Amino acid sequence: MILSIAVLAIFGWSIADAQWEHTNYDSGGVSCLTVVGDTLFAGTDNGIYLSTNNGNSWMVSGLTDFKITALAVNGNSIFAGTDNGIYLSTNNGNNWTAINNGLTDTIITALAVNGNSIFAGTCCSGIFLSMNDGVSWTAMNNGIPANQLGLGILSLAVNGNSIFTGTYLGIFLSTNNGTSWTAVDSTNNGSIQYLGVYSLVVNGNNIFAGTDNGIYLSTNNGDSWTAINNGFPLNVGIIFKINSLVITPNTLFTGTNVGIYLSTNNGNNWTAINNGLTDTSIISLAITDNYLSVGTDSTGIWRRPLSDFVEIKEINNDENNSIYPNPFADQIKITQIGNDFPAEIVLYDVVGHIVYQTASKSKNILIDTKNLVSGVYFLEIISKDKIETKKLVK
Repeated sequence: MILSIAVLAIFGWSIADAQWEHTNYDSGGVSCLTVVGDTLFAGTDNGIYLSTNNGNSWMVSGLTDFKITALAVNGNSIFAGTDNGIYLSTNNGNNWTAINNGLTDTIITALAVNGNSIFAGTCCSGIFLSMNDGVSWTAMNNGIPANQLGLGILSLAVNGNSIFTGTYLGIFLSTNNGTSWTAVDSTNNGSIQYLGVYSLVVNGNNIFAGTDNGIYLSTNNGDSWTAINNGFPLNVGIIFKINSLVITPNTLFTGTNVGIYLSTNNGNNWTAINNGLTDTSIISLAITDNYLSVGTDSTGIWRRPLSDFVEIKEINNDENNSIYPNPFADQIKITQIGNDFPAEIVLYDVVGHIVYQTASKSKNILIDTKNLVSGVYFLEIISKDKIETKKLVK
């Protein structure tokens, strides 16, 4: 039985007071960041670097001859997209192997994982799919016009059985694992078809699209989209591009070409959090256990404690809720879930991806976690009268 669990609550007093700290990696641009267990991987202009101490120190992980453009994780497999193809590591970045069989375009722009399916977006030849851990790749572009393919794929995201891809001219959706694609066009305040979509992130039923004209939200799997840009510097004579998005259960962060913003109400309002940041051209974001890390266009990686934005209070389990063990290994047990039924149970990984979700009337839930990688997770219990978010570690 665990003695205490972390409950997250948003607070604002420290946002204006704290400042960004430059980490020890400062050697150029950082296109992508990802977290595997307690290791932060950085895809840079000069290969892959990793840190096991939240950026206090960095070591070379490999591929130093290439620019790293995308990173994705599938179990023990780490995929790296570069300007010279795709590489795979199965030993936490110690070694990398080229996996380019079937790729007719080796300038990789985006990667996404959907179960055993690995999707790769390219510069000029659209989307490729591998269902065998990168041993072979097949072009999957049916329904995407040739002019879209030639311009390039900018982003990829997975929402259950739906795959979204962002291009220079809007979003395309596949509901059959990439066999065919359909343009997503409908919005209630303007077409998304003619916008460059540089980032996509999914959180439950919410799909966020970062464009060159702010952020759009869909709550119905892409059928319609709504602009959510209150607080952004739009229409002031500058280009405002959303390069990256990352989510905790309660907070949405975005990296733009003019700095970092956060929203604590699902994107309805945005607040700039750039105090002390001397390079505001933000390309990538990642959340580790204790820090929000950001990759910039030219000055490497900066960080701030996550506690600047999210207050972590250690409290005992109440008499109605018991979640154990913590740390966990192969399973999480939840007993006596309040008095309101049904309760929705959602387990997020550290970057906000849902790894388990159920609505249950039972007072006893068992979550199978054998296939989850080591790291930090957030468990959200949603009942009639309240939402509880608890921090767990595998």
